[in-house]
Amino acid sequence: MDTPIKTSNFVEHQLDPKLRVAVPTDWRPPEGIPLRLRYVDEDGIPMIRAYFEASYQRKLAEIEGHERFEKRPAERDKVRRFFKRSCHKVVINTQGKLTVPPALAKAAEFSIPGKICLEFSEDDSIDLYTPENHTRMTEMLNAELTEFSDLL
Repeated sequence: MDTPIKTSNFVEHQLDPKLRVAVPTDWRPPEGIPLRLRYVDEDGIPMIRAYFEASYQRKLAEIEGHERFEKRPAERDKVRRFFKRSCHKVVINTQGKLTVPPALAKAAEFSIPGKICLEFSEDDSIDLYTPENHTRMTEMLNAELTEFSDLL
């Protein structure tokens, strides 16, 4: 089995007993600007997605303008409220650490304390996984994209 190649968009750090994890300096938003943490289950793999302000606003705009809600504004408002309510607003502290809410850490199956993987994505978010779930996600993506290897 090939070892998945990790990019500079990936780090593994320690989640301390107070649920804090260091975020690489060049991934941090400007001081005082929040991230929005949300539990996500992507193809059966639990994780936490940390939305930067631009991606959070983009997701709200996507909900607002989705054609599905063209004639259903009450449902659009309900989905928008659900998204906003399921996002936990956090600010990285002066030591560069992000505190994960306990309920999210439990849902994402984090060991406390323990190792977690952070992966910076091109759509302005950071995904947080257990090392095992990160490996599962990487393997799944590698398998799905095999047919496109000639393009990469």
